[in-house]
Amino acid sequence: MAWHIVEKLLEQVAEHSTLVGKFWVTFFFVLRFLMVVSIADTVFGDEQGSFVCNTLTPGCANICFNDFSPISLIRLWALQILSVSLPTIIFMVYTAHKMTKISQAKKLRQDEMDKKKKMREEAKKLKTRIQTTMWVTYERKVVCRLAVEIGFMVLQFNIYVFKFWVPELFKCARWPCPNVVDCFVSRPKEKTIMLWVMFATGLIMIVLNLIELYHLGARKILEAWKQRG
Repeated sequence: MAWHIVEKLLEQVAEHSTLVGKFWVTFFFVLRFLMVVSIADTVFGDEQGSFVCNTLTPGCANICFNDFSPISLIRLWALQILSVSLPTIIFMVYTAHKMTKISQAKKLRQDEMDKKKKMREEAKKLKTRIQTTMWVTYERKVVCRLAVEIGFMVLQFNIYVFKFWVPELFKCARWPCPNVVDCFVSRPKEKTIMLWVMFATGLIMIVLNLIELYHLGARKILEAWKQRG
């Protein structure tokens, strides 16, 4: 993986973030991105191959595994990373565009220093208006991140038969299994610990988003929203 590209993206995000936002970026990269890429993949990588059922009925073991794990947790977490990162990436593109506008406003203001006062005021208003719009966009980004984090945690909790503990034994009674079939899960304690870590990481990210929204301030957000046009 081209880590220098990731590092550059992180620097660009942190440049236009609050202090809490910088903490969010750090925790997201260390606790979420690296955790899924380097550790979770090795824990859940052999999930289906090590899922053994005491039956010889064709298709029964596969059906039981689909019931036990409808979606690969690795793919779900990867999709979560992508979805959480998307608002930040959009904000980066938007910020780059608006920073260009601010540079133009500064240049206009500098060029008109010796001309009419009205022209200077127009340039100043343009810069203030762009900064206000960026503030509103930043707040929307944080809200989107928060909604995505909560949404994926609820999805993960409801989509799997196991919640916070991966069982050693999973009993399956679906067709074409002739009766109740016992299926055995490999390394359940290790997978349980990984689930706890990912849930804890999600809670940390949610708390950081809430703190950042509080740090932005409801009054500032309301004022920025009123002046967005």
